[in-house]
Amino acid sequence: MEQFASPMAWTEGEFSQQLLRLSGVEEFNRLLRYRRGPISASVIQRLKEEVARLIRADLHRAVALAEIAQAAARFCDDPLGLAQAHHACALAMHFTGRYPEAVEFYEQAERIYEEAGREVDAARIARAKVDALMYLGRYEEALEVAARAREVFHRHGEEILLAQLELNVGNIYHRQDRYREALDYYRRAEATFAAHEDEFGLAHARFSMANQYTQLNEFEKALALYAQARQGYERLDMPQLVNQTDYSIAWLYFLRGRFQESLKLFTSVRARALELGDTLLDALCDLDMAEVYLQLNTYEDALESARLAAEKFSEMRMTYERAKAQMYMGIAYTHLNNFRAAEQALQEARRGFLAEGNDVYTALTDIYLSDLLTHWHEWDQALRLCAEARRLFGEQNLSAKAAYAELQLARLKFFLGDLDEAGTLCQSALQLIGDAEVPWLKYQCLHLLGHSMQKAGQEQQAYHHYRQAITYLESLRSSIRLDEYKCSFLKDKLRVYEDLVELCLRAGTQAKVEEAFTYVEAAKSRSLVELLAMNRTIPGKVKDPSVERLYRQWNRLREELDWYYNRMNHYESRAQQRPAWLGMHLHEEVRQREKQLARLARRLSLEDAEYALLHTAPQFDAREVRQCLAPDEVLIEYFSVDGRVKAFSLSREEIHVFNDITSLHVITPLLRRLKFYLDKFTLSESYIRAHQENVEFLTRRYLQKLHEALVQPIAPVLAGKKIIFVPHDFLHYVPFHALHDGERYLIEQYEISYCPSASVYKLCSDKARTQRVGTEILIVGVPDENAPFIEEEVAAVKSLWEEAQVLRGPEATLEKVRHCASRCRLVHLAAHGVFRRDNPMFSALKVGDGWLNFYDIFTLNLQAELVTLSACETGMNEVFPGDELFGLMRGFLYAGAPSLVVSLWMVNDRSTAELMREFYAGLKGGLSKRAALRQAQLAVKGQYHHPYFWAPFILMGAS
Repeated sequence: MEQFASPMAWTEGEFSQQLLRLSGVEEFNRLLRYRRGPISASVIQRLKEEVARLIRADLHRAVALAEIAQAAARFCDDPLGLAQAHHACALAMHFTGRYPEAVEFYEQAERIYEEAGREVDAARIARAKVDALMYLGRYEEALEVAARAREVFHRHGEEILLAQLELNVGNIYHRQDRYREALDYYRRAEATFAAHEDEFGLAHARFSMANQYTQLNEFEKALALYAQARQGYERLDMPQLVNQTDYSIAWLYFLRGRFQESLKLFTSVRARALELGDTLLDALCDLDMAEVYLQLNTYEDALESARLAAEKFSEMRMTYERAKAQMYMGIAYTHLNNFRAAEQALQEARRGFLAEGNDVYTALTDIYLSDLLTHWHEWDQALRLCAEARRLFGEQNLSAKAAYAELQLARLKFFLGDLDEAGTLCQSALQLIGDAEVPWLKYQCLHLLGHSMQKAGQEQQAYHHYRQAITYLESLRSSIRLDEYKCSFLKDKLRVYEDLVELCLRAGTQAKVEEAFTYVEAAKSRSLVELLAMNRTIPGKVKDPSVERLYRQWNRLREELDWYYNRMNHYESRAQQRPAWLGMHLHEEVRQREKQLARLARRLSLEDAEYALLHTAPQFDAREVRQCLAPDEVLIEYFSVDGRVKAFSLSREEIHVFNDITSLHVITPLLRRLKFYLDKFTLSESYIRAHQENVEFLTRRYLQKLHEALVQPIAPVLAGKKIIFVPHDFLHYVPFHALHDGERYLIEQYEISYCPSASVYKLCSDKARTQRVGTEILIVGVPDENAPFIEEEVAAVKSLWEEAQVLRGPEATLEKVRHCASRCRLVHLAAHGVFRRDNPMFSALKVGDGWLNFYDIFTLNLQAELVTLSACETGMNEVFPGDELFGLMRGFLYAGAPSLVVSLWMVNDRSTAELMREFYAGLKGGLSKRAALRQAQLAVKGQYHHPYFWAPFILMGAS
């Protein structure tokens, strides 16, 4: 080998350089064939020094050189060479999180130095061992080792080594949540490093001090120190420590309620940690992202992240971190109503913290256990746990944690009816928080304080506290850019909006009715409003290699998913010989890829500017909404508070409220029965012929009962108007246009359209007036054996628009549909559709070579004035927290379509073809979209009496 030429002639320095170039022990063994004789301790020392440098720059390389040093030590006659090799291996094990092995190597090196009488070198090894012992939870032993090393450093005047030891001792107190004691040690170390102009030591001390200020909620001090530390690490070319600093900044963002920035930075840090071989930081990112997910109420994600972290920390034998992961698992299980699993995880976490001697996290776990105990009505034990936690946090001067304990006590007192004590505890918690930046905690305290006062009849004070709570809540929500997280975040926070609506309506003045409507809009479809208000001209960061890599993963997963969908369709179409195991296997493969694809979509949303830079939602008041209505239009917006349904009517002239017209308790069984009878029409034709009269009678009966509950109370404001219905909660599933007053269907009297919220309606209307409209017409038809009349439908629409481009069957590929749709003013999609209630983001339309789902639609850039989805259940949505609708409709509205024609249930192939012919004939004749759909429905109703045939389609958006 050329690199080993004339090895016997190498000097010791040249031989050291050769060893530093080797990639592993195998190459070292080959090198020894060319060189004989002992290896000096100074050569191994050179290897150890390079390992010490590389552990903060290239862990993979550091581990390889440590293994080479250990192999070389076998050929060294000097025991100090073996000590250097042990030290190198200890460093490599330490920084890769293999602490038991690190301690073993440290102790072997320490013994050799002691036997050689090299007291300072032995103490230097002991100093490093302190840190490894800490990670293993052996705190007392670590402090004893530190005390012995400190005495040696003092005696020999080793100020730098003493400062480094103080950092390690400070870390022990930090780990035990004794933050102010830790700060004392870090400050002493900082002063020494500054005096000696030790840039690395100074950066490390400032980084450690920043961690303490973060825990003490002094965020500005922390951020300034992190910035100084990061600059120092960058100057010293230490990418691993730069990454660790970014990790700590991500945690600080989380504590300040900047969840989106936190997640994005954690994701970036974890990716770099994996590249650098930093398994500890990788596991820590999993752990802390679990807590972010808990705050965002995405409990499945939190559970998965915490479980991954627990497994990794178990392998590293890191009890404290493993206990934190189990604590997060317990919280997630509690919110997922798996209370036994929650108790098991929390008790296991508690045992871990007790073993660590960590009183603070033991007490914190007790608070989460108290929350669990409330589900079993074990109030006394829950109160005791919270009171003990509050006492301990107070003694430790941990104000934010003490405030959280008081908040939990306040909740318990509120549940038990002690309103005065609940209010007092909330006020005490707010005083403890003071000016600390913990908006998530302030919001909860203020809301509960307001609720306590409202219950006690102090409505003005309650109103004041609710308004303050919403201020903090909005500041938290505005930091979240990702659509899905915005929705989940609101899951347990909507009650404050409902409480304010109730208080305003109770006042009864016109001004308060308008204010109540503003809060209604603030609680409904806000995330969709933000998507529609977004500047679509922001370019995606597709040139960024990390984003390109994500897109490649996306495309690979997308292809695999389509393949499995087709396999599933083939499997389900086999009348005979469908082995159960194959069906289960296919379902599991689909589920796994959908899960991966959804996770990847979130990654892209965090990384790609096209997704990430969303605007804050515009909030429209009643006056702005009324201005966008025509003189002959009325917008009816429903909203429920504690299950009681209210209806706001807005016209160009006024706003009016109909208070508590019915309840969701009344509506729920009516809708369930209506769906039951509509579903009958998906059965065989012989069944329908035999039972049609009876089914039609019963369907009309429930349509009439729904009319009595939802429309009859507001009838005076509807006369002579065209109606925009804005439902709420599961009222989104009500076919208002098909409701029956005993004599006529509502569509026989009015033109009717729908929208998710009044703000969405205003944005859609504005877009319809101002958007540059495409010039072409696209008709997509993908018939199959279940929908053979799609061919007839395509032909009928084409006959009206001869210039239209038609994509049929196999030629209607996903890529062609994407390409052609972007330049059209009308887009008609006739295909087999599937609504996935279990996973609405994967609701889809069949195209020639796969399925067009929400994620595909989301990336379109449409110029169309109307998109028609002529397929089953294309207007069905899963209603998420915040009254956010997730399904195909959401994707098309975001993609740029101001108006959609979509279906509420499984449609009949033949009647749909006829309805579409009539609808487009009306459009061609100059009717508005709303009027054309009404005319088509009435025409089809003349031939098919049952609403199942003529009423499935609705107009959503601008009319």
